[in-house]
Amino acid sequence: MRPICLLHPSFRDLLVNEQRCHDESYWVEERKTHGALAHCCLQLMSNNLKRDVCGLHAPDARADEVPWDRIKQCLSAELQYACQYWVEHLKKSETPLLDNEQVHVFLQKHLLHWLEALSLIGKTSEGILAIISLVSITQVSNSSNSFRRKSY
Repeated sequence: MRPICLLHPSFRDLLVNEQRCHDESYWVEERKTHGALAHCCLQLMSNNLKRDVCGLHAPDARADEVPWDRIKQCLSAELQYACQYWVEHLKKSETPLLDNEQVHVFLQKHLLHWLEALSLIGKTSEGILAIISLVSITQVSNSSNSFRRKSY
């Protein structure tokens, strides 16, 4: 099955604008949809990412030495998408980051696994930018129990 591709940006604009989209069944609430996508991405990564996800048994192996077929076998297209875009969906959802909720738990358990997966698919720099983006989200959070760097 292939993903849906919108041919013209005005179609997207129609779907996300409640005043322009006269059929309620087609209207897409953008922030809510990004939140649902971020949640699904985090769930998919939490269920599939693990240490040495490609079973290389060589911690010093370079990503460019791993056969692409092996990477595709261990990291499905959906999982690759999740690894690359979950932070973008989270940011667009404007969901506050709170202690012990999904993002916090994911980062505690799978940060290194996520970075390993990004490395294997050649997206390490995108991971760095995603981390910077996550830091910016936590800094603007107004919640008193949002996770932040503790000062010692």
